Amino acid sequence: MSIYDLISMLGGLGLFIYGMQMLGDGLEKTAGDRLKYIIEKLTTNKVMGLVVGCLVTFIIQSSSATTVMVVGFVNAGLMNLSQAVGVVLGANVGTTITAQLIAFKLTKVAPIFAFIGLILMLNKSKKNKKYDWGYVLFGFAVLFIGMNIMGDAMKPLGNSEVFKNMMTSFENPILGIIIGLIVTSIIQSSSVSIGLLQTLALAGLVTMRNSIFLVMGMNIGTCVTALIASFGCDTNAKRVAVIHFMQKVMTTIIFLLLMLFIPFVTMVEGWTPGDVTRQIANIHTVFNIVGVLFLLPISSFTIKLSKILVPDKEAAEDPRRKFKYIDKNMLSTPVIAQSQLIKEVDRLGRMALENMKLAEQVFVNSQFDIVDEVMENEEIIDHITNKITNYMMDLQAKADMSHEEEVKMGLMYHVIIDIERIGDYAENVVEYAEDAKKRQIEFSQDANEEIKNIFANVEKTVELGLDAFLSGSVEMAEQTTKSEERVDILIEKATDGHIQRMADHLCGPAKGVVFTNLLNDLERVSDHAQNIAYCVSPKTAKNEKAAGFMVGEA
Repeated sequence: MSIYDLISMLGGLGLFIYGMQMLGDGLEKTAGDRLKYIIEKLTTNKVMGLVVGCLVTFIIQSSSATTVMVVGFVNAGLMNLSQAVGVVLGANVGTTITAQLIAFKLTKVAPIFAFIGLILMLNKSKKNKKYDWGYVLFGFAVLFIGMNIMGDAMKPLGNSEVFKNMMTSFENPILGIIIGLIVTSIIQSSSVSIGLLQTLALAGLVTMRNSIFLVMGMNIGTCVTALIASFGCDTNAKRVAVIHFMQKVMTTIIFLLLMLFIPFVTMVEGWTPGDVTRQIANIHTVFNIVGVLFLLPISSFTIKLSKILVPDKEAAEDPRRKFKYIDKNMLSTPVIAQSQLIKEVDRLGRMALENMKLAEQVFVNSQFDIVDEVMENEEIIDHITNKITNYMMDLQAKADMSHEEEVKMGLMYHVIIDIERIGDYAENVVEYAEDAKKRQIEFSQDANEEIKNIFANVEKTVELGLDAFLSGSVEMAEQTTKSEERVDILIEKATDGHIQRMADHLCGPAKGVVFTNLLNDLERVSDHAQNIAYCVSPKTAKNEKAAGFMVGEA
């Protein structure tokens, strides 16, 4: 094998991996929000989870990515272990679809796919569905072109006695499984490693008999990615990674035992005589289907075993300080990460709203025993705000976002700023209450009723704004605007009443300062709620500043 052949092989490998990545990214973008719906709505039981895992893995072209995503969902509390087991088993089957596609050997028609894909991708600025489908077709073509280049470059290895002896040695089950495991652990993708094996078959360098144990090892090796991803996650997320590993090892043991009684190799060779590339894809599929048939019925046992291997630990961190809906492992699937990010930001907003209600109790009902709770909540809100902001930066750095997605992320930054300001005002309300207590200030009954009424309407406005943000409802955004206008009217009336009380000498300057500052802050809270709602449809905003586009105003 010459240096030219080596360079050609490496170049072909690069194209092959890049094509597979393009194919997965394109299918993921094409699926869009439907991918989120599939995962959220259809994983209600193990059987449906199996179907979902298979479908999602075909879309993103990686069982490792699917499993890592499931680790993230479990870590965020959005999926339980029973659901996760089904999805992971489905992912094992879904990853075999890639090998089946490769086995079609579409090298000769790959340039046609590339040309059609390029035509669809020409209007790149819009990044519409045509662009995404063009990306899929172009990636599909690049995959086969890279595979062809690799195959041609490796053909000289067929004359090497060393290479022939090495491939023959892989017929030893233990050696074949270990080598397959190591290769996939390094590449971190069973789809790629199986594809490389199929490329060797296409070049006539391997047979079905010296590939079968490599395939088993490659299936186990794909678990390494999920195991690495589970580091730093909670107990259940670690269990998902362990379950994935156990499933592959148990499937390998079961398959090896069945081979003593069932001639799988002869059977699979008989389906497509002479087509080793297809035989490898078929044995890969049969292997994983056997795993599903044997392991799905005993999934409860694997869950119990995972709990023994990964025992429960006492929670070391306040759950309020942790993400509930997002996880670092979701970054591998940006469409899902962005969708879940909306829920996490909404959760942050609800925390700020609840803290405002607690602050109201301090001011209106003099519940000074909960002051420390309000202050601690405010610190937690700031902590989560910083974590979400950093997560968004990581997501934007990792994802190739469309213009629409970039706009959504920009709006979300402003929503976070508005929520953080609402949290600050809750702290201000407590400080006003403490100041009033220190100076022995008591408000009149009329003033107290006005304050209670304004608080209630401000809190309603914040709730409507968050509902609009979460649901994406323009109608809800309009309701938020009306509620904010009501708050403005109430504050104007309360201000007029305060001026009148001062004129009647019923209210002194000290009361006036606290009362006025409180009303100003509550008005700003309702303004921030309106900003949050405007992010649903910026066109409904009166101007860019009101819509929250000006960072200084947010």
